[in-house]
Amino acid sequence: MPSTIQINSDVFDETYIPPDPIVQRKELSQVEELLEQDRHVYLFAKPGTGKTFLAKQIMAKNPNHVYIQFLNSVPESLSNFLSVTSPFVATRTNILMGMLEKRLRDKSMHQPILIVLDDLQELRRAKDFYTFIGNLFRRLTAKPSLGLPKIKNRILMISQEPYVKMSGEVGNGFASKAGSESRGQFAHESLIPYDQEQIKKILTERLKLAFPKGVKIDYEEGALNFFTLETLRHDSDMRLALRLLRLWLQSGHLTSENARESWTIEKKDYWAHYIRALHRHQAALAHLICQQERPITMPKLDDLYATFCKQHGCARLDYTQVTRLLRELKDPIGLIDMVELKQRGRPYAVSLRASVTRENVIEATSAIDWDNYLE
Repeated sequence: MPSTIQINSDVFDETYIPPDPIVQRKELSQVEELLEQDRHVYLFAKPGTGKTFLAKQIMAKNPNHVYIQFLNSVPESLSNFLSVTSPFVATRTNILMGMLEKRLRDKSMHQPILIVLDDLQELRRAKDFYTFIGNLFRRLTAKPSLGLPKIKNRILMISQEPYVKMSGEVGNGFASKAGSESRGQFAHESLIPYDQEQIKKILTERLKLAFPKGVKIDYEEGALNFFTLETLRHDSDMRLALRLLRLWLQSGHLTSENARESWTIEKKDYWAHYIRALHRHQAALAHLICQQERPITMPKLDDLYATFCKQHGCARLDYTQVTRLLRELKDPIGLIDMVELKQRGRPYAVSLRASVTRENVIEATSAIDWDNYLE
């Protein structure tokens, strides 16, 4: 019988990174200092190195804050933030801007606001939103900004990539401290990816925290090695390592073989989470594509999509919009492949990417109540 495991939920909160040389008070104080000096800080680092955790610490000290996370579907994430019910409203940049301005005015109460924009790398997927974020940035930094009194609104921008100017040109001045050349456009590079030794150290510490004092457990070294190597393969994303460890412990069987089972479960959860974050009609297209055993041409897929929308009582998107959503599924999401056919009209053949497990995607999309999901 395996040992009983008592897991503290706080210990396995995936947004929490334990005290570590990479994320310590030094980085927190540096970001806070930059915010006080220049009011606009751009923080970038690889996934899972503690950027959002750092931002949450700063927000905890600033109750008057607004947090916007740009998820896989930029229009929908903003619609959710602004409580917009119709997904089609989100395509109107000017409407979103007006609603966001009102939300910020209501929030200000004539006090400085800390505005945190997280996962800005997702804006690369929607070029129109370069214009949106550019306008937002300019209006937030105006004097007075958004019709507010001349107060010091501060903006913390978080991304997995270096600073990119709103025109799409990669900017210079990735400084860890303020400077005249990069004023208003900063990057903070003190957060660096975890290496193999650090990942294993954190996993071991978490394992100790998961058990009550006095409980001794023999676990196989191979399991932690497996988690560490998988984490390194996926951009050293510490959140992946913590999810794997949690699944491994909850199974109650501390073996190397079960570590691989945890990885299988994690891949299923990953696609379920990813598809839920997609644009609704993008998820429907993914659902139709993963059911095809062979590549399907764009016209045939469009016919299937039209029939699918009719069956579920939903207005379909036009062909141009469908093509745009498919291109996003190809790059950067990496769910499908699109191959141009040498035929009249140059249609595309669409198929599930070879590295994606079809069963995982089918399982994720089959669980959706499409009648209500596409409303």
